[in-house]
Order: sequence, then structure tokens, then C-alpha cells
Amino acid sequence: MARCKFCGKKLDDAGYCTNEKCPESIRAKIMQAAAQEETVKNITTTEETK
Repeated sequence: MARCKFCGKKLDDAGYCTNEKCPESIRAKIMQAAAQEETVKNITTTEETK
């Protein structure tokens, strides 16, 4: 199993650090939230154009 390059904790199945206090884990959460927000925005835009 792969390990985080910052703290050495194991990575989850998606490749994200499992240590809640690790900067890499925090960055991953921010990136996931942004991607999810973008997906919701794209779905809303698609529905409006129909």
C-alpha cells in the first residue's frame, strides 16, 4: 500500500492521505469539494439549457 509523501500515513483507495491533520489530506478535501461543486454547477447549467 502506498504512503503519503508528507506524513507517511497510508493512502485510501482513492489515493488520498488518511491523516486528518496532514496538509496533503486537507488539500485533497478542498480539491474534492471544488470538483463536486463544479459537477453540481455543470448539472444545473445543463438542465437550464434544456
